[in-house]
Amino acid sequence: MRSINKHLLLFSFFTARFCFADYAWIPDYHHLLIKASGEYFTSSENFGSDGVKSEFTNSGQPATFNEYRFSLEGEYGFAKNWSSFLKIPFVSGLIDSAGGTALSGSGLGDLNLGFKWNFNPQRPLITLEVFSHLPLYSTSTLTLDQLALGDGSIDVGGKLHLGYRFNRHFAAGISPGFIARTSGYSSAFVLSAFGGASWNPVYFRLMGENYTSRSEEHTSELQS
Repeated sequence: MRSINKHLLLFSFFTARFCFADYAWIPDYHHLLIKASGEYFTSSENFGSDGVKSEFTNSGQPATFNEYRFSLEGEYGFAKNWSSFLKIPFVSGLIDSAGGTALSGSGLGDLNLGFKWNFNPQRPLITLEVFSHLPLYSTSTLTLDQLALGDGSIDVGGKLHLGYRFNRHFAAGISPGFIARTSGYSSAFVLSAFGGASWNPVYFRLMGENYTSRSEEHTSELQS
């Protein structure tokens, strides 16, 4: 079972013109924004589909799950204050134990797609997002020598993004939401936040997320 208790290290750089087109910010009408990002996850704990936390093991030995992810995302403003997006990740994962790398694999991960509606374009920006998480293959058919590169779960959810740009250099936002999951996973509440700084032509963003499962035993964090 894939762990969702992870530590995230993510740095994103964009030109100042497009740096705020995320979270509550969306592209202008008839504009296409393309973003590339790199992420690194690591965890030595596992949350099962029942929400119970346990030590991550491989062949009965303590192990660590590591995942490198490169994502390409396109977001298009198809109407005034409306946009749609598609995120395609390439994933490389491995399981390390005392004896070295026990299992590894790489390929495309689960797709993310959805829509955003910026119904309050003034400060603070308020944007409603509806999204889905679509697996490219079933994880139930994997053999013992194959590493899952996704959760194998069809998820749908929504977030309410609140963003505020303090001046030409600094912006921040917070995004509460909810994710309904399938394949035996517990649904979860999610809270995201970010702070960003821009000095033309470089933009730096620091992000954090917290997932709280509807199962009482299950709380996980994703932070940078």
